[in-house]
Amino acid sequence: MVDKEKITQDIKSRKYTQGEIASRNNCSITTVTRIAKSENISPGQGVKNYWEFTEMSKELAYIIGTYLTDGFVQRQYKKTNIRQIGLNCVDIEFADYFEYCINSIGLKCTRGTKPPKSEKHKLQYTVSCYSSMFSQWIYDVTQGKDIIPDVIFNSSKECIMEFLAAIIDGDGNVGKDGSITLSNTQKFILQLEDLLKIVEIRTNGARMNEILESGKEFYRIGIRREDFRNNGGFCKIPRKQHNVENGKEERTWRRPKRYTYVCPVCGKQIMKRKNAKMCGKCYHNSEELKERMKNQASKAGIAANKVRWG
Repeated sequence: MVDKEKITQDIKSRKYTQGEIASRNNCSITTVTRIAKSENISPGQGVKNYWEFTEMSKELAYIIGTYLTDGFVQRQYKKTNIRQIGLNCVDIEFADYFEYCINSIGLKCTRGTKPPKSEKHKLQYTVSCYSSMFSQWIYDVTQGKDIIPDVIFNSSKECIMEFLAAIIDGDGNVGKDGSITLSNTQKFILQLEDLLKIVEIRTNGARMNEILESGKEFYRIGIRREDFRNNGGFCKIPRKQHNVENGKEERTWRRPKRYTYVCPVCGKQIMKRKNAKMCGKCYHNSEELKERMKNQASKAGIAANKVRWG
């Protein structure tokens, strides 16, 4: 039996959409609409259209951090409002904790899996939350997955550490030596550096990682694992947390250095190795490559003639 009084209270509370009221009471949206009309309430009235932020919690901080890295928001159709927030990942522990955080703020999730595209890929776990109000709120507060919101900067130390744990679980690279590195846009990394100063976590400073052909700059920052661990930071992905706790002090492998330079032919600033003469695009159109290909073709023709005519 459907609890009519409870549904009526949910409608008048202005806290839930019709879909959320239906899921909370295990009924259909048609039932919610019928009860609303019986109480002389228009189906569109009495239901708020925006999620109300009251107080930052550790779970909400983790949701925001997950969305900024591996999370997504999705529209039902191209021209409609945002309907869904979710996560796709290969670690089931990551998906389980994200679902727990969504449930802790009063919303419900649906779980699923995506088969691997090839043998090189892994099985993906999906978590989806259909709440247009919350999805729109998190999209607006982060300015479309572009900045760290002010609600994180103004929150407690525990919430900031939970946000950092979500960032590391999503996009962080935790090596076998325990080193923690993060790479993202310049704006995001510089904001993250300011956030780390608030909780007194030392870094090696924001550094340029690469520049795309479009001109977009990507920066990288390294975090001291001792400071992250001593401040209560705990990754929810076991393999990353194991490296944070038991990583070796010495690095066994170092990535070769890359340098930013201006191509002498086209004048574009790109990332290449130290002794590069020009960018790949210019080399593709250069006379040097054409001469090399011509010589290879002539050598191949001579070898073919030897085989053919002896």
